Amino acid sequence: MKRKRVGQSLFAIGNKLRRNINKEHQIHGISGGQSRALNFIYRIGTHKDVFQKDIERFLSIRSSSATELVKSLVKEGFITKETLKTDKRMKKLILTDKGIEVVKNTHQILDSIEESLKNEVSKETFDQFIETLSIFEKIIDSKRITDD
Repeated sequence: MKRKRVGQSLFAIGNKLRRNINKEHQIHGISGGQSRALNFIYRIGTHKDVFQKDIERFLSIRSSSATELVKSLVKEGFITKETLKTDKRMKKLILTDKGIEVVKNTHQILDSIEESLKNEVSKETFDQFIETLSIFEKIIDSKRITDD
């Protein structure tokens, strides 16, 4: 039996999860990139201001791509832009109720997928898998080469 590489398996699982989530989002007329941006704004925006530059860094995209992404999110009513009082050039990104609904829908999709996975294995197996992933993530983070 040919040995599968850990990275190959993680990459395949990640792609399958992403495809399932994106399929659900397409039903609601939103792309995967838009969804990830909204989730980022939701998660980070609760404790600090989020700007287009933050979206660029988080999604690892060019400025022009981030501009188009933000424009589409504003046009479709998922976010608004608010000018900072301290610096009129800076525009803070704020989720609208419609954007929050997309984030909640994404969380429901993820919860549903996780629940179906949990139902297929024992609690111990699932918990060990999560712990192992956490260990791998810490190892990879400690060895990460940054662009900074």
